[in-house]
Amino acid sequence: MGRASRIFAAVDLGTTTAKLVLFDEGLRRLKRLVVRLTLRKSGYMAEHDSVEVASVVRNLLDKAVDMGASAVGIATYRASVVVWRADTGEPLTGIVTWMDRRGECAWHMLPLKARLAARIPGIGQAFTPESPMVKLAVTVASNRGLRKALAEGKALAWNVDAYIAHRLLGRYASSPDNAALTGLIDPRNLEPFTPVLRILGLPQILIPEIVTHDEVVGEWRGVPVAVLAADQQAALWGVGCLERGCWKVTLGTGFFADAPTGEKIYFRVGGGLIPIIAYASSDKVLHGLEAYAPGLGTVTQWIIEELAGSDYSLLDPFKWDGSIVVAPYAWSLRTPKRLRGSWVVAGSGSITRERIAAALAASIASSAVGLVEALAGKLGKPRELVVGGGLSRVTTLAEAIAGSLPGVDVKVSPDGDDTARGVAFMAARNAGYSVSIQQLPQEVEGRQARLPSLEELVRAAKAVPVKRC
Repeated sequence: MGRASRIFAAVDLGTTTAKLVLFDEGLRRLKRLVVRLTLRKSGYMAEHDSVEVASVVRNLLDKAVDMGASAVGIATYRASVVVWRADTGEPLTGIVTWMDRRGECAWHMLPLKARLAARIPGIGQAFTPESPMVKLAVTVASNRGLRKALAEGKALAWNVDAYIAHRLLGRYASSPDNAALTGLIDPRNLEPFTPVLRILGLPQILIPEIVTHDEVVGEWRGVPVAVLAADQQAALWGVGCLERGCWKVTLGTGFFADAPTGEKIYFRVGGGLIPIIAYASSDKVLHGLEAYAPGLGTVTQWIIEELAGSDYSLLDPFKWDGSIVVAPYAWSLRTPKRLRGSWVVAGSGSITRERIAAALAASIASSAVGLVEALAGKLGKPRELVVGGGLSRVTTLAEAIAGSLPGVDVKVSPDGDDTARGVAFMAARNAGYSVSIQQLPQEVEGRQARLPSLEELVRAAKAVPVKRC
């Protein structure tokens, strides 16, 4: 009798849900469990309950072991910050997510040198309102107890990945892709770079161990937890897109375009583009650039739920008649300038759910093209573009994107679980198993579709004032 196929698991901690996805040795999806997370939103706050998140991840790891996983990996969302006790792992704050806007409200209260440093391309990312360390500075500004605990080493503060690793695996560790976005890790060599703390007026916090993407992190009930990774970077692995010229657009709760650049690092980029670490092993670091339109996925999800429950088939860019425009953007300093704004329905004629959905779909496709063009202005046009994330299952979106990018080979994710597949692949390999991705992105045929221009989207967005602090 032949040996039964091994199972490899991924825990994908997102903003709205946490998922456990099981794969076979060909990285074909076998099973998917989804747990809805409580996102506490009030005013400009957007936090997860730290205790709940740890409990959910613990339960998903248990399920992975119970279902026979030979190895498991963990992926997390990025640009978060949480403070917890160094001895027990007990959280002292909620998990401040990437959606939290309190940094914008309190940014003017930061030291002048920090606000000036934000203007420096590259390193300036560490001082923008969305930076994890700026969020930490805001969190501790009015809490002397937290500041004292951090200064004395009695508390730890980092991204959610280090909190999960420390609390559940007993190892204070962070992935290089998550760590680099704090500004406290030099992306060239993964060494600590702490002037950011001094400039922000923060105490010298304990920097976690940086665990590269080819290293086992720990184990859970005897099963290796064989990788930590940031969600978008893991997704690059999931679609086999780590070489220059192959880019990925993610249409999900977050809305991103990621372009691997190999060993070349771009520091002085500006224009809303973010330098990232795409992958880091023990002997090399691969870099990339990212364009980011925050809020689009969240607003899209809200609109579709209001219009049709969770029926995403309502999105169809080819039914858009151009008479109304939906501009679903959240204002952010990290968004390429052409894509800043709010969301609003603007135009003429009757407003029906079908017309709103069609205009929304056209805006999504146009926005994806805009993000690609923002990156292309720095890197040149890509050879290949993979459309992934939850909205990739609406294949007409990918077809509309392909029709607007002549000369680019556009493909679509096989199932939208790119992050989970990528982290499962790395975990299996790190645990010593031979795996290959059999379910690859599929080519799509481009279709010409009337899409709103970025100027139309921005004009519609400006029709409603953006809520500022």
